[in-house]
Amino acid sequence: MNIDTYKIHLFLFMRTDEVLDEVINVFEDTGILIIESNNIKKANRALHKMVGLDYPMLLGKTPESIPKLAKLIEIDGEHIVDGETFFIQKFDIDSGEIILIKNITEKKREEVNARVDFTTKVAHELRTPLTVIKGYIEVLKEDVTLTRDERKEILRTIRNECLRLERIIENMLELARIDSYKIKIDKEKVTIDEILQHVKSLFSKRFTEKGIELKFEIENLEELFVDSNLIKQVFINLLDNAFKFTDKGYVKVSGKHKGDHVEFIIEDTGIGIPKDKLDKVFEKFYRVEDKAHTIPGVGLGLAITKEIIELHGGKIWIESEEGKGTKVRFTLPYG
Repeated sequence: MNIDTYKIHLFLFMRTDEVLDEVINVFEDTGILIIESNNIKKANRALHKMVGLDYPMLLGKTPESIPKLAKLIEIDGEHIVDGETFFIQKFDIDSGEIILIKNITEKKREEVNARVDFTTKVAHELRTPLTVIKGYIEVLKEDVTLTRDERKEILRTIRNECLRLERIIENMLELARIDSYKIKIDKEKVTIDEILQHVKSLFSKRFTEKGIELKFEIENLEELFVDSNLIKQVFINLLDNAFKFTDKGYVKVSGKHKGDHVEFIIEDTGIGIPKDKLDKVFEKFYRVEDKAHTIPGVGLGLAITKEIIELHGGKIWIESEEGKGTKVRFTLPYG
């Protein structure tokens, strides 16, 4: 990619306002407020609804000028405003703060904690690449001594962070569609060979270059009645995980007939997962930490995979031992 192409990528992804608008409005039941220099820079539709204003009337105003908003953000944590219970979390940024506001009046306490935790992780995941992008843009603007190669490397880093942002947003939107039952499942009769041929074409070269054997041991199975694109995504997510966590040995995909369903196993000889972490791997934004590896990703792949399989009436579980590899098993019914 030449320098002009990098400039185009930089121009496109500097439009972070549009990215932020799209992301913060995904959260329909959590108010998100971004304040800079005591002025409201961003406020999502959910927050406008909470304070009784049409979107985007809050923008440009001071929080103190909106009585209900001023009450809402007066303190951190849980408190009551106009007879309703809200939970407030604040995060400092360079010139202001990000505030998350959730109405928990009708919610069970455990449900609230799960949602707040998820939103907090979203804020963290988005803030990291945005901070990197902002920092490097300032370097490009201010440092006139940079060589052409240094500028190319900075632009490459900016592009990678922008692609990371794009993946986060795509995964979040996919989860939002699944959670709200807006995802459309187009089931059709398809053979497992049709699905796996596509998957092989995506991964064979990557595995060969890394020196890992990719093996397939599939019985002669009946046709499946599934959404082939979604099930392809399941195999892609699972093989991508196996690839990232395996440095030597093999990754094997097997499938066998089990009564009224088929069971698939993705087995690897990778770093494995500690037993006390196995019950967390399907949580949104959870990533297995490994001191010897820098593992890319945002921790949404397994959460999406689990949702897709359960939408098809199947089950998924993991067997693993730290240092000895992992087996991911999942089932799909024939009918």
